[in-house]
Amino acid sequence: MPYLANHADEWGARHRAGLKALLRMHGAPLAGKAVNLITTDDVAATLKPIWNGPGNNCGSRLRRLIESILRSKDVEPHPAAWGRLREKLSKAVAKVTPKLTLKHCIVFVRSCPGRP
Repeated sequence: MPYLANHADEWGARHRAGLKALLRMHGAPLAGKAVNLITTDDVAATLKPIWNGPGNNCGSRLRRLIESILRSKDVEPHPAAWGRLREKLSKAVAKVTPKLTLKHCIVFVRSCPGRP
């Protein structure tokens, strides 16, 4: 993944690992295609299984990563640009569920029956 290697110093180790995993787990349908042959329909089909609307979520992060990779290769017209994809994917903004904090976990563990 030359794009990730070229930009590795811009991200922390955890973020880099997350991007690699995101591409490996969900970007595989595009991996074997030449970048100049990737279409908006290809990008939409790759995103649909994990898409739950624009926002800060797995689908949106993958779309932005694909967009960045294709931009680095000067692909035009840009198949991953939101302006091209918004009619092919849901525009409903995803509900963001707050992550549990350590405090929530401690309260949960203390409430478990049979806890010593």
